[in-house]
This record gives sequence, structure tokens and C-alpha cells, in this order.
Amino acid sequence: MRIQLQELRDDSCNRCYSRSITTMKKLFVATSIALILVSGSQGCASTIAPIPGTTPPQITSHAAESLPTSKEMVTVENLLRWPLEGPEGADKVAAGLGQVFELRELKPSWFTGEKPVKLADNYVLSFTWIGPGPNRIDIGLKQEPCFSPERAVEITGAIMDPVFRTDHGVDFGRTYYAERNGVLIRIKTTPETYRCVVSIHVSPIRKLSE
Repeated sequence: MRIQLQELRDDSCNRCYSRSITTMKKLFVATSIALILVSGSQGCASTIAPIPGTTPPQITSHAAESLPTSKEMVTVENLLRWPLEGPEGADKVAAGLGQVFELRELKPSWFTGEKPVKLADNYVLSFTWIGPGPNRIDIGLKQEPCFSPERAVEITGAIMDPVFRTDHGVDFGRTYYAERNGVLIRIKTTPETYRCVVSIHVSPIRKLSE
């Protein structure tokens, strides 16, 4: 009987330990991505995320104080609003995506999340891609529930590109642009109906000399 009780206690401890390790790894990935982007914005081109299981790095930038600390902060409206704060806002987006996605590192400074996730505001992200370099993020949105382009324009002040068909007349959806504080956002909609936002793309504004 004592042996059985000991086995039950050991099994329970193992499950708790496993859950703790999983949670720590997710928090670690989010912190690592934010560090990579912060370092990149300061001119570091070769930062590599540490291997999961090592001590998470400390973010020294003052932007760390405003990084999202919970999944509830990660909403579509914030994902549209944060990048326009500048590079520090893009760090918020990357860290927030690390909170909600099970991110996979493709190679140093390249991360992807491919499994759809439901946000606190009930909208669903279909994928994300982060890196390389600072402020380069792609986010996909499911059409149900539908996040309207009109609401995206209200939040960002984006302007619609008048061109939304190819030279052969193929409709590829409307694209809206907003730029502020060195960061550009492109917001793409469904073709033909233009009813829903299907993707958000964040990138640095290129200088003429680049």
C-alpha cells in the first residue's frame, strides 16, 4: 500500500513538473523574441535566441516595462495600435504573439506560429511570422469572426491603396497603409467583398538611401 501511495505521489509530481516546464518555455520564447527585436533595433544583427531551458535573458531596454504581461492584453486592436508607437511598439507585438502562439524557431531570429489561436477579444489569428531583424512581423486573421477594415482604419488612420487588381483584372483585396514613428503597417482585406481584415504586416520604413 505504501509503495502504491508513493507511486501516485511521484506521478502527480511528474505531471506538475511537466506543466511548469511547458509554461516556462512559452514565457521564455516570448522574452527571447522581444530581446532579439530590442537588440536588432540597437544595431545588433547577429543576436540568436538561447536554447530553451537556459536562463531567460534580461531585457535591458526601457521598453521592457511596457511589454504585454498577459494574454488578455493581446487583442487585434492592440496588434494594430502598438506598431505605430515605433520600434518599442513592435517589440510589444512580438512579445504578445509569443504569449499566445506556440512559436517555433526556424533559424536564428526567425520565428513562426502556425496553429490558429483565439485571442481574448474572440478574434482568431491564423498564423504569425517574426523576423529577421527588428519590426518585421506578419499576422494572419481568420474571417470568422470578421474584423472590419473600417475599424482598422479608425484605429490606425490607414489610407487605402487605390490599386487592388492586377493588370489582368484579378482582384487581390484592398490594402491599407499607415506609417508612424519609423514603422509601416499594411492591412489586407478579403478579395471582392473587402469585408474582413485577413492579414497585418509590420515592417520598418525604408529610407531613400537604403
